[in-house]
Amino acid sequence: MSFVVTFATTAPVSDDLSIVRENVRKIMLWPSPEQLPDILAQAKANLSTLDFDTCQWPDLNYTTRGPENWDPVLHMFRIATMTAAYTVPGGFSNDTKLSLGIHCALKVWIEQDWQNPNWWWNYIQDPLIATGIMMMLGVERMTTYEIDAIVKMSYRANWWIKDWEGGANLVWELQIQLYRGLATSNYSAVSQAFELMWNTVQIQNLTTMGIQTDWSYHFHGSQLLPAAYGDAWATNILHFHMATRGTQYALSKDRLEVFGRFLTRGDAWFTMGSVWVWSLIGRIIDRGVHAWYSHLFPSDQLRELAMDMTDNTSAIALCEYAGRLEHNHRTVPLVGNRHFYTSDFQVHRRVNWTVALKMHSARVIATECDNYENLKGEHIGDGTLNLYTRDAQYGGGEEYENIFALLDWQAINGITVEADTPLVHCDRGKVPMLNTTFVGGVSDDMYGAALMDTATRNLTAKRSWHFYDTYIVALANGIQDNTTALLQTALVSRLLPAADTLAGTLTVQWSNGTRMVLPDGIYTFSYDQPRILWFHADGTAWTVLEEYQTLMIDCRNKTGNVDQIGPWDFQMTSRILTAVIIHGRGPTIEPFSYKYMITPNITVEEMTRYWERYLVLGNHAQALTVTQSQGEPLYLHGTCDPFLQRASVLLFDKNFLNGSTTYYNCSSMSLSIYLEQPGAILFSENADSFTITAAHPTVATGTFAVNVNRASSATSQCTNSWNFENGTRVLISLPGDPQLLGKSVSVTCTKR
Repeated sequence: MSFVVTFATTAPVSDDLSIVRENVRKIMLWPSPEQLPDILAQAKANLSTLDFDTCQWPDLNYTTRGPENWDPVLHMFRIATMTAAYTVPGGFSNDTKLSLGIHCALKVWIEQDWQNPNWWWNYIQDPLIATGIMMMLGVERMTTYEIDAIVKMSYRANWWIKDWEGGANLVWELQIQLYRGLATSNYSAVSQAFELMWNTVQIQNLTTMGIQTDWSYHFHGSQLLPAAYGDAWATNILHFHMATRGTQYALSKDRLEVFGRFLTRGDAWFTMGSVWVWSLIGRIIDRGVHAWYSHLFPSDQLRELAMDMTDNTSAIALCEYAGRLEHNHRTVPLVGNRHFYTSDFQVHRRVNWTVALKMHSARVIATECDNYENLKGEHIGDGTLNLYTRDAQYGGGEEYENIFALLDWQAINGITVEADTPLVHCDRGKVPMLNTTFVGGVSDDMYGAALMDTATRNLTAKRSWHFYDTYIVALANGIQDNTTALLQTALVSRLLPAADTLAGTLTVQWSNGTRMVLPDGIYTFSYDQPRILWFHADGTAWTVLEEYQTLMIDCRNKTGNVDQIGPWDFQMTSRILTAVIIHGRGPTIEPFSYKYMITPNITVEEMTRYWERYLVLGNHAQALTVTQSQGEPLYLHGTCDPFLQRASVLLFDKNFLNGSTTYYNCSSMSLSIYLEQPGAILFSENADSFTITAAHPTVATGTFAVNVNRASSATSQCTNSWNFENGTRVLISLPGDPQLLGKSVSVTCTKR
């Protein structure tokens, strides 16, 4: 194939548009100095394999039409790489053959105009790559034919026809308009696109995708997706902010402050170093490579963003976030608890471990399975409790890296399910599942607890999680099922290091004092004496505190192919630890329950002393309670820690039975708490005062009343208790705004 290239010409303009154009090339299209050698090498490799007779690559299958793995788009990506190498300062600007290869391959793309059944490629990805190529080349190095074709292709990103209601898809389509407008000096297109893009940088209402009031990010409806789509949205906002600083197109100060708070109060909590919590990456878990669940934010840009903040707290937090993204261990760790009340998600962070709890409800979508991805993800939102212990502040993620083809999807961390009921079939769209309303949590920013009225298939249960400094407690009762399904709760499902390493050793402690290391295999243990007190691996101990039918531990190397969960085809092999409590089969006559503790970052020797301190001496054994009335259980869950002088009490929304009580008692703290209505509370105290933090998952207005057997000075919020002599009735005003439903509120009373 031969052709003559005649370039259009345009005069350079020194104004804000041209400044932004050059900034976009440097920030978003050209490789960094660190990336440049790889890009140059890849461009040469692409050029060497290009068939100049057909202007195609022989190794690509141009007939594929998969909705996700689609070869023809690789043709465009290769052109983009070659264009970056040709146009970047310090690149191959004098390489005539490279220039011919770019125009040759581009002409074929324009002529063939390959289409995919998945609209996203045709309307977003292809125009985005094409306009990016036009941005890098500049219209002065393109033919009129190429310019017209790419401009025409860019109009497929027709945001003015499809109402995206904000979010990543809208910003991608505006990015295409910006590339087109910047490349062709279309001032009105650039101004319009920036105005609409910046309008997405605001807190949305509960029905709109984007930033939520709790600083989480929703996309594809009310689905928590700060990773994947949210990452793409935030990265584009950050890049375009950096490109427009000091120009008429810059993001306004008030929107900039919102963006800074979103990154530090939302996204920063969802990551360990540069790795997202895996339950937040959406359907792309089946793609199986680390890059898909790594952050895209450049740390240097976060530091520059910090310089633009007027809120000093956000500025400091952005710099600390940047340090953690760089895996810099000198950076201040992020420690505390954050309950994302709009998204039914709680994150608990300590210096050397992080745990993330994902729930779903009538207001939050659990997950999706578009384009035949995430085919086994039915239970991702059913109380998945993912624990990170390996460098959990500055790196992390290795516990779950490339695990997804190996998982038993009926036994992912923390879920309670019908183990032998086939997973729901889902090829496209949202996974069909039951939704309940009484799901939520409470947080005082350092500690937290969460509760989930669970309904999945025929199984129902009341479950809760309680987060402290050195451990997590999980409680449940009312586990029922009207079928013959096998009911089980997963304690752990994670990768382990090699068996011949200390971290990879699986140790069990028996009640008769015996301790042993288990070789790899599948084990089932009953509750008969001697019984297992706890088992330990990878620096974490799991303790089952209540009688069970069977404890199953499976530790071995496994191999699986991701084609079982999505459209990709490659194998994974790793050593994986899975442990489940098998409750028994339905139909249930007496509902099942469980009570277990997870103690992260502890050695086997330390666990022995820990057991004596918390459990043997009675300090904790009766504190971890699930209160029951006669007959049917009353769903009141409570825990307390006498060393921290803290307690968490959760009362599920259920009609009270005759003779039932809603008192929670912690004898080790001489503490008694009475809840007048369902909800979630945290109690903490010192010598001078006590604090009640409360949240209600279904009521946003009115007063939440808690009675406690502690005397206090009288105020409008701390009054005399009807339930305790020398006690206090604490009146807590709920947020009042439906947009803040589930938000935690605190009241502190002074002791007398």
